[in-house]
Amino acid sequence: MQISYKDGVRIRISGKTILLDSRKDDNGDIIFISHAHDDHTLFKDTPVPKICSEATLRLVQYRRRLRMQNTITKNEFQFDGISFKQLNSGHIIGSTSLLIKKEKKTIFYTGDICNLDRFHIKKAELPQADILIMESSYGKPNYVFPEIEKITKDTKSFIKKSLESGSSVCLTGYVLGKAQILTKIIEDFNCLKVFQPNILNMNSLCESFGFQHSNEALIPSQLKKERSGEKFIALFPHFSDKYRIFKNSKNPIKKVAFTGWSVNPMFKYAAQVDEAFPLSDHADYRGLIEIVEKVNPEKVFPVHGYSATFSKILREEHGFDSQFLLRRDQARLTQFLKD
Repeated sequence: MQISYKDGVRIRISGKTILLDSRKDDNGDIIFISHAHDDHTLFKDTPVPKICSEATLRLVQYRRRLRMQNTITKNEFQFDGISFKQLNSGHIIGSTSLLIKKEKKTIFYTGDICNLDRFHIKKAELPQADILIMESSYGKPNYVFPEIEKITKDTKSFIKKSLESGSSVCLTGYVLGKAQILTKIIEDFNCLKVFQPNILNMNSLCESFGFQHSNEALIPSQLKKERSGEKFIALFPHFSDKYRIFKNSKNPIKKVAFTGWSVNPMFKYAAQVDEAFPLSDHADYRGLIEIVEKVNPEKVFPVHGYSATFSKILREEHGFDSQFLLRRDQARLTQFLKD
């Protein structure tokens, strides 16, 4: 068996090539799409068989305008003698990890993963496996986040104080994933809410997969001129003074970012926002360690983020055999499986 990284993780097993979150079909025999964020989905349609959840299938069709023909959405199935099982990864709506089994050995690929419950998103399912291929976005010890309850409380407190002081608030987060969490956080506020159209449409689509909220929000074009003096909470992918709603506002606007990178105290100054909270759809450093311990693999392959640092920590501090994956780096693991 061979494991390598080239525009996504590649596994060569029993004469078949499995592509994991690859942007191209690249001579693969089957492609796994862990979730519907653009950096994990295909550039264009391909007849190569694909694996993903039903929610991811529909979200990719909507976001990327792909037909996604020949897609398998079953939780468990076999392909040319190789067993596949999709498990909830806890990242965003529809996100899954993949458990691959051949003979008596198992490979667990996490995709983007979170080990914590967050509103409508349930924490990742973690099976035991012989080989673990895992994301390591926050694989350094300084990336430890507060509990979601504290982040929610602090966010609400900042919004409340801002509105009471006469400012509107613009919360920023990517359209799929973070925006749904923020939608839930602001439910209790009884004020004007304005959502960027892509976020409003994504929320509506996500309702098909169990997402529920009680916000009654407008899109900017629905905001009448006579309401320009009214304080509001805006939810946008990013802030720009060029947006008419912000340019015409008669109140100051507090800009708020939400990302795990904001544990760095300099982040909000570099991002030019008034406040930043470490809300993330990824596991933090402690979560990554917990994932490895629960899967309890013989070999760990971190990929993305601080993969080299995290791999070294796993070897030196936790006693795991670990090798990080880089583009064109290849590990031959014939001791686990014979081709």
